[in-house]
Amino acid sequence: MYTPQVNRHEISSTVDLSEFISSGTACARSAPIDDYFDYVRGINITASAIYSQHGAEPLKYLFLSVVSAVEFYLRTLLSTTVNLCPLCRTHAASQTLALGATNYYDRAAIGYALLEHKSLSSKVEIKKESRNIADLHIKDGSSVAGALDSFDSVCQLRHAIVHSRGELNSKNARELGFHDLSASNVVVDIWRFQQALEISNNFVRAFNRFAFDALFSRWLTIPVFEGSWTKDKERFSALFGAYYSVRDMNKPKRAYDAYRSILPDIIARTGTSN
Repeated sequence: MYTPQVNRHEISSTVDLSEFISSGTACARSAPIDDYFDYVRGINITASAIYSQHGAEPLKYLFLSVVSAVEFYLRTLLSTTVNLCPLCRTHAASQTLALGATNYYDRAAIGYALLEHKSLSSKVEIKKESRNIADLHIKDGSSVAGALDSFDSVCQLRHAIVHSRGELNSKNARELGFHDLSASNVVVDIWRFQQALEISNNFVRAFNRFAFDALFSRWLTIPVFEGSWTKDKERFSALFGAYYSVRDMNKPKRAYDAYRSILPDIIARTGTSN
């Protein structure tokens, strides 16, 4: 039977997937929050250059990179937290790991394996995995919850860009609060891109402070600290270094100075002195 031709015939094609892959890891070498800020700074510079030459359309796809950077920050931070905090390791002990993931990741990065099949691109997922991995509960009405609500709107826009070239579906529109909106498309010019970036930065700052405060309070309550810099140096420096942002604070971290500032609280809890 003859069928009218509606497009050209496909051809047989193969691809060497190894050409798309380089050795090494994307894991952060600095504090996860500084790794995030370094990455999005480069994206922001690129966005300004592209917009001046090519207009708004390409910015949609740099928009995706910003959301991806937040998701990677969360994975890195939660993985690091499980690795350095004995209380979080105990809490996460019941989580299921795929055998292949345990073979792929080394012990220091085992937290990544816990999140391998998880998405962190909506507030529901972020809240859920923060609880599951690190026993971090984002309470409604809190500052971090407000920052997450705003970031969730960015995630809804990202969903439309990824799955339908920027066209909002009805669920996206409802999640964004547009209940009477007809068919619409996401528009990202440089001004809107900057807004989305600021929302993302704000959430990362809020989550970083929230997680550090929660862990530090636990360590103080248990207590994990002994009230002596000599004894506490390694553990406190690891915790402080994982959360302290040199980029955001514009000065080098000094774990010892931070420790001295909270030593009275440690002594009050433990009854010891330096």
